[in-house]
Amino acid sequence: MTDLNLNPINSVAKKSKGIKGKRILKLRHIEHPKIAAIGDSSVFGVGDHGGHLPAVGPGWVGRLAHDLSASKFINFSKNGARAKDIYEYQVNAAVAMHPDIALISIGGNDALRGNFSPEDVSSYVARSILKLHRVNSVVVVLGLPDPIRTAPAPMFIKKVLRRRIIQLNLALEFATLQTGARFISLFEVEKVYERQMWHVDRMHPGPIGHQFIADKVRRTLQLPRRSLAKLPMQVGLSAREQTLWLVTHATRWFLRRSIDLIPMLLIITVQEKFRSITTSGIGIDFKNWKPKVWFENVVDESYQSKIKALVQLRYQAD
Repeated sequence: MTDLNLNPINSVAKKSKGIKGKRILKLRHIEHPKIAAIGDSSVFGVGDHGGHLPAVGPGWVGRLAHDLSASKFINFSKNGARAKDIYEYQVNAAVAMHPDIALISIGGNDALRGNFSPEDVSSYVARSILKLHRVNSVVVVLGLPDPIRTAPAPMFIKKVLRRRIIQLNLALEFATLQTGARFISLFEVEKVYERQMWHVDRMHPGPIGHQFIADKVRRTLQLPRRSLAKLPMQVGLSAREQTLWLVTHATRWFLRRSIDLIPMLLIITVQEKFRSITTSGIGIDFKNWKPKVWFENVVDESYQSKIKALVQLRYQAD
């Protein structure tokens, strides 16, 4: 990604990290915050049907806005968005509303593409964060769970996706550590993998899962719930209705994506099969996976050691 000049980001990032604590402390005194959300379908609200189809509802970002009695809430996310999209199309709209809280979840669609680049994801997310910090937003970035335990796919594909999601989560956390945003990891949270947390498609949270994430974000920020009650979480669908939905919608989805996504999954599986695996068996080669410009111009060797330790502590090999 040669069109982005990364050299100035280090000094700005250090300044952002220095004021993070003050920004969060100030947030705790705002009774009705303004909240903006950017990202992909995980932010859009897919899966949060509340018993009604189609399966789109407030999502975890809308539920959080409700629980915090937000004075203004706008969801700028879009299904299928990638990290580049939030930087080029979504974040400027979010900045315009001067949100007190900005919520980001992105990267799943990047990991499903043959040109997946952790360094590009990290760069686009970091730049989006810095734009939001300029209007004094508290920025929260959500990590992705382990696809081996959630994705509806053959195990050989899920193992490839797992390696990519680990790289993705490292890229996201890397961006937050460099900018002073708050990263929330879901990968090692056991409750996330309970069946009741998921929509029938197993790719998006269900109503209970969306509310769980909203609660986790709120508690991470140490903010009290200000609404009188949470939004309903009843699934409201019988096993027969869920099966019918899965058969009809999944078939249409499969036919649509059989010309792009499914062949791409097979291609990246072959690519990953022949890629060097050097770190704890999880497919991250730190000699070759250093973000090409990012690590050279921004990150010193101490951080490279830190991110290696992060892998060893957080992500265990199968």
